[in-house]
Amino acid sequence: MADITNLNQYKKGVTMEKRLEADMNFDSTSLFNSINIDKHYPNSFYDVMKYIFESRRLLTMYDVGLIFNGIAQNDRVPNEKQQLAYEICRNSDMFLMLKDDLQKHRSGVYGSNPNINTNKERHLHIETYHYFKGIMEMPSKITVYDICALALSLETISQLTKSQRYVILGAIAGKVKQKTKVYMQDKDAYQQSLMKRYINMPNKI
Repeated sequence: MADITNLNQYKKGVTMEKRLEADMNFDSTSLFNSINIDKHYPNSFYDVMKYIFESRRLLTMYDVGLIFNGIAQNDRVPNEKQQLAYEICRNSDMFLMLKDDLQKHRSGVYGSNPNINTNKERHLHIETYHYFKGIMEMPSKITVYDICALALSLETISQLTKSQRYVILGAIAGKVKQKTKVYMQDKDAYQQSLMKRYINMPNKI
C-alpha cells in the first residue's frame, strides 16, 4: 500500500474515471464541518485534520507529528495504541520538532512560509475522508492496524523522506513483529480495525 487512497478497492460497475471524478468533486469541507471531534484530542489535531480536509497540499514532517501526537495525547485511545503513537513520536523526534518555532512556521498547517513542494498534490478517495472522520469521532476504536494504515499513507500524502518513513514504520514493525506491509494483510487485525467500517481490506500493498 503506497498510500491510504490505494486501500480503497474500486466497486463493481464503477469505472476508475467516474471514481476519480466523484473524488475530485467531493465536498470534503462540508463533511469536516459535520464532524463531532472527540474532545480529548488536542486542538492541534483538529487543526491538522482541518488542513487535510480543506487543502490538497502535502504534509510536512511537522504536520505528520501533529497527527501522531494527537493520538498519543488522547486518553480515549486504547492504552496500547496510544503508547505506540507515543513511541512513533519519540523515535522520530516529533516531540522536539513540535517545539521548534521555525519548523512550525514552515509547516503546512501553521506556516506563514510553508516548506512544501507545490508541484505535487494529494488526492483522497471519499471513503478515506469518512475514515478520517471516524478516527476523529471514535478514538476508542483505533487499533494498531489503523495506526499502521496511517503510517503507510504517508508515502503519498506527505513529503517525508524515505528515512523518516522508515523510522515511523520501524516502530510499528517492532510492535507487530513483522513488516508493516505484511501486517496489513492480517485478516484478523483488519476485522478488528476501525478502517473496516469504511474501506475494504487491500488485496496487495
